[in-house]
Amino acid sequence: MSHKSWVAAAAVLPVFFLTACGADTEITSATATGATPATSEAATTTVPVNEADNAGGNAPVSPAAQEPSSPTEPVDSGSAEGNDATGTGTFIISAATESGVPIPGVSVTVTGSNHCESVEPTDFQLPTAGMPTTGGDGTAILSDLPAGCYGFGLVELPIEANPLPTSYLGTQLVAGQEKTVDLLFLDDSPAITGTFRLVDSETGDPVAGRELTVSRCTGGSGVFYTGATAADGSVAVTSSLDCVQVEGIRGRTSPCTIDEYGQHRMLRDGFDETLHVTQAGAAGSC
Repeated sequence: MSHKSWVAAAAVLPVFFLTACGADTEITSATATGATPATSEAATTTVPVNEADNAGGNAPVSPAAQEPSSPTEPVDSGSAEGNDATGTGTFIISAATESGVPIPGVSVTVTGSNHCESVEPTDFQLPTAGMPTTGGDGTAILSDLPAGCYGFGLVELPIEANPLPTSYLGTQLVAGQEKTVDLLFLDDSPAITGTFRLVDSETGDPVAGRELTVSRCTGGSGVFYTGATAADGSVAVTSSLDCVQVEGIRGRTSPCTIDEYGQHRMLRDGFDETLHVTQAGAAGSC
């Protein structure tokens, strides 16, 4: 190989080497473009050539040296300002109509979730963090919660309340924060008035002091409850629902069951529904 051919080959080799290494800077030879080689403040490697060859256009190739890339620092979500993963925050649950009328007696689950970025309803995968119930002003407070992602669901609410059909997605709580969660209810709700009666399924005697629970025939929105039955076993209600599914007696420790459990009842103004109560547990009485 002639000296001139060796120089030309040497001038080309660095280009292919840098390309194979994934260099970000495009290397251009003056023999290909006729342009003056770009200079760089970084160190360069120059291939020596015969001065006579320069006249023929074989200029030295000076590839730009690659700056070593800095390793990416891991992001610590707890180190961001106001997001101390070891701290705690507070949720203020507010249940009210769209016009601001408070709704007392609404029980809500506050559940850990890992889907705060989701745009669809999600299944909550972590243990329940609390189940607060709103007071007379329609609010409830759940404090000392670890910073993180939470979701909310209705558990129990008065039968006259009519919640907006809302899917509660994940909500992020950061340390030191007091975050209000608004549970909205409709102002203009159906107002169907009538009476439920509870009687002992064996004796026919009235069952007093018990609260009935029902749910929507279409499901969702938690469980609705009535006031306590009077001495004659009756309770007057104003219902936001025109079709209810019978659930049972309110209270997790109640020894009573309703024989009509799971049945649907269509409610019309002035309705009078009798339901039968059976002693299901040894403790207590219906």
